[in-house]
Amino acid sequence: MVKQILSIFTGLLLALFFHTCLYSVSQVTGNSLSPTLRSGSWVVVEKWQSWLLRVGVWNEPRLKRGDLVSLEPPVAYASGLGIKRVIALAGETVQLVDGNTFVDGVELDESYVVYQSAFDMEETQLVAGHIFVMGDNRLPMNSVDSRQYGPVEARQIRGRVAFVIWQPR
Repeated sequence: MVKQILSIFTGLLLALFFHTCLYSVSQVTGNSLSPTLRSGSWVVVEKWQSWLLRVGVWNEPRLKRGDLVSLEPPVAYASGLGIKRVIALAGETVQLVDGNTFVDGVELDESYVVYQSAFDMEETQLVAGHIFVMGDNRLPMNSVDSRQYGPVEARQIRGRVAFVIWQPR
C-alpha cells in the first residue's frame, strides 16, 4: 500500500514539474492571432526556456522573430495569458508606417497578416531583455499588444507555442 501511494505521489510530482517547467496545453481565447490561430484553438506551449530565464540561468529570451509566445500582458490591458507574435528582439528598432512593419529599417514580409495596422508608430529602440509583440489581426480593437502597452519584458513571457493541437473550422 505504501509503495502504491509513493508511486502515485511521484507521478503527481512529475506531472506538476512537467506542467510548471516544461510544457503545458493552452486554449486560445480571442481573435488577435486570426487567421493563424482562431479562438478555441488548442496549443502546446514550451515553457522550459522561459523557466530558465526566470530562474536566472539565461539573461535573454531564446526567441526569434515570428515565434508565437504565451505572455502575461501588463495588468492594465488584460487578465490571464495572451498569445502574440514576436516582431522585434532586444537591440532592434521597430516602426509602423502606413500599415507596414519595419525592423531595423527593413520592411517585414508578414504574409500571415490579413488586416494591417490602422496607425503609425514612431521608431522604437528595444532595450536588453525586451521584445515587441503583435497579433496577426491588426484591425482596431482586435489585438491589444505592444502597439498599446509597449515592449514586453522577458520575464512576462511564459513560453513559446511549440505546435497547434487543434483548431476550430
